[in-house]
Amino acid sequence: MLDGEKRANESTGGDFMKWRVVLEQDAETGDWAAWCPELPGCASAGLTEEEALENIREAIELYLEQSPSTDIEMPA
Repeated sequence: MLDGEKRANESTGGDFMKWRVVLEQDAETGDWAAWCPELPGCASAGLTEEEALENIREAIELYLEQSPSTDIEMPA
């Protein structure tokens, strides 16, 4: 794991599905990037770790609303 990178499971709101989320802090700005490797293109950011997690949670929800594809393997 890279320095400053954390992995966490984040719930996508009320449906209780869990997705792997990668967080990484920018060494120069201190901002946080967050992305979900299982959902291509699903990424977000925030000024704090907490804000990045809130933003990626919303991004996952929107991604799943926009892409009701059966190709996405839903986690248990």
